[in-house]
Amino acid sequence: MLTVVMHYGGGRSLSVRPRSHSRSSSGGALRAAHFTLPPPVVRFFIIALRTLVSMLRLDTNIVPDVLGSDALQMEFHHLLSHLLLHVTNTVQKQHPSKDRLLYPLLDSLFTLIGLYTLHCNANQETFSWGKNPTPLQQLCSLPFRFYCDPKLRSLLLPTIAAASFGNARSLQIVANELSPRMLADFIREKENGYVIDETVGSAAVSDEASAGGAAAAIARTLDVYSWRYFDSRIPRQYWSAMCEEFDEAAQQRY
Repeated sequence: MLTVVMHYGGGRSLSVRPRSHSRSSSGGALRAAHFTLPPPVVRFFIIALRTLVSMLRLDTNIVPDVLGSDALQMEFHHLLSHLLLHVTNTVQKQHPSKDRLLYPLLDSLFTLIGLYTLHCNANQETFSWGKNPTPLQQLCSLPFRFYCDPKLRSLLLPTIAAASFGNARSLQIVANELSPRMLADFIREKENGYVIDETVGSAAVSDEASAGGAAAAIARTLDVYSWRYFDSRIPRQYWSAMCEEFDEAAQQRY
């Protein structure tokens, strides 16, 4: 059972404790293969993760001061590992579109992981902790559907990029599981979208807003396929350096 107690400020802290009622390794492996969370618990986690994401966006010091502290890193690691296990088993059992809670959970979970790891070697290292598969390996070995479904791909790849960028060990783990060229090509795709939108899209957005379509223009910025969504996950200032690093890793891989 996973228990989450979230507090922030005034001497409060975040505590996450995964609990198991059996010590049998074979029984544990069997439970892991079938582990999923009930819908009420998933809804709770979606709210909790979204709250953490909002806090991280407002105050970046929460990462080193709270989630990255020695007292909480391991617990946070266990929480993410269990949620990734739930995601893996859920997607293997049924098509994602049949679980209306899956996409909101993925968006909040992957966004939190990205914010937690981006340009932070210490936090990236925690994703290589533990026995195989580590959380980073879990991310890279999610079902193939995550790489062929455009929506799942748009949610996952920014997370893998954030979790490995600037960290040689993490990038090597990623390169062992998938081609870093995929990450570089994905980022270039968003760069091209940004260039096109800046040259011809601004006028369209202006016309849309003047015609009373401001709400539609805002909604479009939240489209997971757009460069704007990617920019909200990984700021544009990192894109060029990421492409170079992932291209180099892909060349070394072969």
